[in-house]
Amino acid sequence: MRKKLEPHEIKRGSGKIPDDFWTMPRPKVSEGAALKALLDDREEGR
Repeated sequence: MRKKLEPHEIKRGSGKIPDDFWTMPRPKVSEGAALKALLDDREEGR
């Protein structure tokens, strides 16, 4: 179960993407991870 964040725990972003954002290496994600996350959320009833 995920913890609900309190207002003092939330930090507002700058609204700007860093200059090197598009040239940064992509994170390693296993194949099918997005589908698994989607199916897990549906199973939990979100």
